[in-house]
Amino acid sequence: MAVLRLALAGDVILTRDLGAEADAGVRAVAELLRGADGAIANLEAPLHDFSSPAAAAGGLWLGAAPERARDLAWLGLTAVSRANNHAGDYGPEAMRQTDRALEEFGLAHAGTGEDLDAARRPVFVETPAGAVALVSCTSTFPLASMAGRARPPVPGRPGVSPLRRTGDHFVEPAEALARTGMSLPELCTAPRTPARERLARPEADDSPVSPHDAAEVLASVRGSRGRAAAVVV
Repeated sequence: MAVLRLALAGDVILTRDLGAEADAGVRAVAELLRGADGAIANLEAPLHDFSSPAAAAGGLWLGAAPERARDLAWLGLTAVSRANNHAGDYGPEAMRQTDRALEEFGLAHAGTGEDLDAARRPVFVETPAGAVALVSCTSTFPLASMAGRARPPVPGRPGVSPLRRTGDHFVEPAEALARTGMSLPELCTAPRTPARERLARPEADDSPVSPHDAAEVLASVRGSRGRAAAVVV
């Protein structure tokens, strides 16, 4: 049986031309990634031309030129996860531009889509040692970035594959809440900032995930197992 060698990296925020500026350390990383049968990272910054305005929610918006997909391929990556808190920083059109940039350079991707079904869908990458499936979801995201399922005649909403958490929130005294000018639901779902965390924060980091979201993500994983030598989530 062939041995499948996978390289799994963390967040990638790449904003400059690596071909021109790659130092010895970057080249060593590229050598490791290229030596694997498949290499997967989390693409934290959308790849787009900045023609769309930044989303209203946020505070730190990430982005890079579409040409950076070429550098991701140069590094040796074969697939990227897309579901994260920055995928929707510049709205649906930037997500679509990211799709096109990645596909132009042969990079598979999962975790975003034109609707929830597409965002949940696994992607498969063929390797000499067998296929690798990638499922991508996130529990940290602005609500506006969450993908929605189509309900005829209403079209689906582009966005990320969510894994929502359902924990209670601890809130400071009412006068502190009043000073924010927001209702409690608004505060609990607002972008996470240090000021917000002081007023309304999850009661515990191990708060349970939505059973509905968990079931859909698990269905994607289980549906991939018969078609792939390995499933990466």
